[in-house]
Amino acid sequence: MWQIIIVAITGVMTVVYTGYQVYRLTVKIRRGGNPCAGCGSCEFKNRRNNKKDCPGTN
Repeated sequence: MWQIIIVAITGVMTVVYTGYQVYRLTVKIRRGGNPCAGCGSCEFKNRRNNKKDCPGTN
């Protein structure tokens, strides 16, 4: 019985954590309007900052 309780608690915690991460991601994008908000470094971000042939920006 206790094993089922532990599995259920772990499942609920996983769903809550995943939901929180998705919410946090969407709020960052909505507030800043920047899909790179919170991103460390990538080619897309470098091109966007340098204004070079960046897909999705005009």
